[in-house]
Amino acid sequence: MSTSTDPTAAMRAAQEMVRRATADVDRLVADVARLRAGEGDRRARAARDGELGDEWRVVQRRIDEGRTTLAAVFDGTDTSDAAEALRGRARSGLAEAASSADEQQDSGLAELRSRFGASGGPLDDVLRRWGVDPGGHA
Repeated sequence: MSTSTDPTAAMRAAQEMVRRATADVDRLVADVARLRAGEGDRRARAARDGELGDEWRVVQRRIDEGRTTLAAVFDGTDTSDAAEALRGRARSGLAEAASSADEQQDSGLAELRSRFGASGGPLDDVLRRWGVDPGGHA
């Protein structure tokens, strides 16, 4: 039986790909954590200097004065115009990231299909077990 039609082999291959991808993500998370260790201070300095825009400068001044917190800005407790503007920018950025993630998932599924067989095969069964729509929609 060939690997492309053997459901067990296809599942093992898919699991190995997931294991490698998980290890890659773990390494990236560790790298990001190291980079972000000093990011808060750098962001605050950049905000104070106006490098991040007027909204950030105003919000950082309010944080420095003890009138708000970063958490209050992004959880909606701070209802100032500057905080609302930053939340709007964050929402836009998240929408763009979600769209990009959808495109990457579609691309990833296409790559899996090219490696492990066309749709309707064992790969679709594995994807369904993982809660992923084989049609490419989460």
